Amino acid sequence: MDEQQTKAPGMSDETREALLATLKSMEKTFAGLHEDNNDRERIQENKIRILKIMAIPIIILIVIAAAHLYHVVVVMEDAMSNMSGKMSQMAVDMHAMSGNMQSMNDTMHDMSGGIANMSNQMTVMRGDMSNMRENMGSMSTNMARMSHDMNLMNRSVGMMSHSVTPTMKGMRDMMPWSN
Repeated sequence: MDEQQTKAPGMSDETREALLATLKSMEKTFAGLHEDNNDRERIQENKIRILKIMAIPIIILIVIAAAHLYHVVVVMEDAMSNMSGKMSQMAVDMHAMSGNMQSMNDTMHDMSGGIANMSNQMTVMRGDMSNMRENMGSMSTNMARMSHDMNLMNRSVGMMSHSVTPTMKGMRDMMPWSN
């Protein structure tokens, strides 16, 4: 500034110099504040940019986790439906076997009545004994198969409970109300 412009009437040179020094000091302070604000804005923009970049993989992971959870639920539903169908079929088979056992019991009861008439029907008894041996062989084979099937079923149920329990626990842990 020009000395003529800064000189006010009745103002001494010392006062004028002090005012100029104060004015320059204020200008430096305001320039520093302006620079600090610009730095803060840049830092804030960088933080926001970093957060946006970090949000993309997180969103991708959430989508992948949701898809995996959906897949697990679908597989579990299919497994449960399949198991339910097989257990229903087993119940039907067991009912049929029960009917066969009743039929065999009735046949054995009839054979008992035939033995009472042994003296008159020895030839008939030989035929019945042959049928009885065949039925007992079939029954033994059926019992062995049934025992084998029951062992397989027990093993399958045991294996299923070992694989379903951790999966169900994992699904329960992922639910929002489990926390």
